[in-house]
Amino acid sequence: MRTGDRVVIERDERKYPSRGTWPQFRGRTGTVVQTNLGEYGIVFGKVAPRTDGRGAFRFEGTVTWFQPHELRPCGKAPESNSDGAGGIGKVGSATPQRKRISEPF
Repeated sequence: MRTGDRVVIERDERKYPSRGTWPQFRGRTGTVVQTNLGEYGIVFGKVAPRTDGRGAFRFEGTVTWFQPHELRPCGKAPESNSDGAGGIGKVGSATPQRKRISEPF
């Protein structure tokens, strides 16, 4: 999984019995917006890529953290077009170089 992927919250409850607040998240669909030390930060709501350079996503609500065994992927993050529009850009993707026109001064 990577940031931007859609996931469904579910786990094997025979192996990991539900306790505490777990039942309120069962079956919900969210988007991975952060990762940290093997856990995934999920947002349950509208998520859009940022264009101002201050992070990867713009979202409303709080980030809820889950272990990998509690998530099932249900959709991939959109790939970016060559012009950078229509999705989340890849890190390190090359931009096309323009020819320089040399003019006499």
